[in-house]
Amino acid sequence: MTQEEGNKLIAEFMGGKLQNIGNGDYYDGAYLDTIPAWEEGGSIVMWKGQRDCVSPNDLSYHLSFDWLMPVVEKIEADRKYRVPMVWNCCDVNDATDGYSNIVEITGMPTKIEAVWQAVVQFIEWYNKQSKPQS
Repeated sequence: MTQEEGNKLIAEFMGGKLQNIGNGDYYDGAYLDTIPAWEEGGSIVMWKGQRDCVSPNDLSYHLSFDWLMPVVEKIEADRKYRVPMVWNCCDVNDATDGYSNIVEITGMPTKIEAVWQAVVQFIEWYNKQSKPQS
């Protein structure tokens, strides 16, 4: 998965909606033509109930713990999962199953890369679990 695809996946997990825009469009309280830097036919990510929006290229989950830690906190919020981080490694554990690993990332160049990769892999796993079985 590319960095852009991973960031979009995280944004959707966090409640963001990828929205194609056109001049004069309106979405959840924000007129999209008030954002002059974006051209007709581009796309943005918006969060329901917030007037903030960003271009998918400006999602910074892979660069900033200010962006990434709220995602970790959401994963851990219901206490079903735990996200331990040590050096340049990160796991996501199932807290309901003796802390068995759902995701295990080791040997990444930086801690933020390890956490980002673990979060992306967890969300992919989580989304598969959430889909009804055919």
